[in-house]
Amino acid sequence: MDQTTPTSKLAGAVHAEYRGKRREQILALLAVEPLTLWEAARKLGVFDHQISGVFTALNADGFIVRSGDRRAKPETGCLADVWRLASAAAAIAAGDPAATSTADLLSSLGYPLTLLIDGDLYDRQELLPKEGYPGVPYARRTDQGGLRINVRVELIACPHCGRPVRQVDAATKRYACGRPECYAFSPKHVQEPGRGPMLALIKER
Repeated sequence: MDQTTPTSKLAGAVHAEYRGKRREQILALLAVEPLTLWEAARKLGVFDHQISGVFTALNADGFIVRSGDRRAKPETGCLADVWRLASAAAAIAAGDPAATSTADLLSSLGYPLTLLIDGDLYDRQELLPKEGYPGVPYARRTDQGGLRINVRVELIACPHCGRPVRQVDAATKRYACGRPECYAFSPKHVQEPGRGPMLALIKER
């Protein structure tokens, strides 16, 4: 921008850059752990109202969702929603250049660079902004022969924190994210009478 750029336009550009940095900071925090707005504000050293609009925008854009948990703010005792990153595809589908890089965000959400699928190695591919497809793209390696096969992968997430669940007990086929405050589940087929089976995570009480 040059000397003839209107003051209002300059102010708007500064505000957009500032808001972008805040989005990046909040996404980076939520990639580590789910947080309430006041917890995020405390970590960033700002007041709640300074980032409430950013939380609203990130939710509207599909980057973050309510986890279903609520935590009380110590000073007021008021309950606040706990927010977490949305599924990997939704979290970066908007292609916001201010957000954490695609590669870093996918890794933080538990999507490794390489997966073993049905005995074949698949490498993670670039997730293009606004491509609109579900899941994360992987492609079968062809260095051992055979065809290149492109697939989309959506890892099953822990309902509490959103991290991928891994097998923790082969005998009972229990899966958990590994965080002590979360729970272990068993994937099973459940079925509504007269309809096809669904894949569910079951926690025995």
